[in-house]
Amino acid sequence: MEVRYQQRFNPWLAMYMSFTMAGRLGTDMSMIFADGVNTIAGGDIGWLIRIKQTRKFNLSTKLFIQNLSGNFINVRKYFEDLIDDVPNPQVVNKVPAMNVGIGVQGAYAFNPMFGLQFHIKYAYGEAFDRENTSGYIAGGLLGDVDFMPGYDVPIGFVLGYTLSSAPDILMSEGGYANIIIGKIGYTGSDDFELGLQYSFYKVNISSVESKPNISLISLGLKFYF
Repeated sequence: MEVRYQQRFNPWLAMYMSFTMAGRLGTDMSMIFADGVNTIAGGDIGWLIRIKQTRKFNLSTKLFIQNLSGNFINVRKYFEDLIDDVPNPQVVNKVPAMNVGIGVQGAYAFNPMFGLQFHIKYAYGEAFDRENTSGYIAGGLLGDVDFMPGYDVPIGFVLGYTLSSAPDILMSEGGYANIIIGKIGYTGSDDFELGLQYSFYKVNISSVESKPNISLISLGLKFYF
């Protein structure tokens, strides 16, 4: 779940704040025992700065600070620490992760129906996997079509790809995720957006040899005041 608020101060500067909650757990007791229960919570605050805007092209950058807290319940790791005589073994591990970053995002319209979106960001600081990395990078490319201008049908589609090592995607596993994104949405209003998004990707999990598939279905709703 993510809740975001954005306030524009003038045509080239805006500020945003967000709060995020996410969790991942196995579907049966063996997986819960092997990989535990992973949850994260936190948010970010940042500034959006417009670089260039024309009739067909938008380009902006953002500066942000992100603060997340991970809560990882891992029974298997607890018993491993007991066997290895690790001092103060714990079932629940709370790991904070704060980082600062910069990003660039833009959009180009080929015509009133077809467009292209892109984004890339880099953040440096703490990660849930302390041994793997101290920062992360994420970037993606999305193509979209809106049938409202050409056919007076208020439906839009988005298809895209994102590469991400963000901690809110990978939890404490580290590495990279290749994410395929598909979205269908309502485009008949200038006051709000409504869309259903499907995401598919794989992650590394230490207890299994092959990368598990993850499917995510999310409902997005935006209001413009």
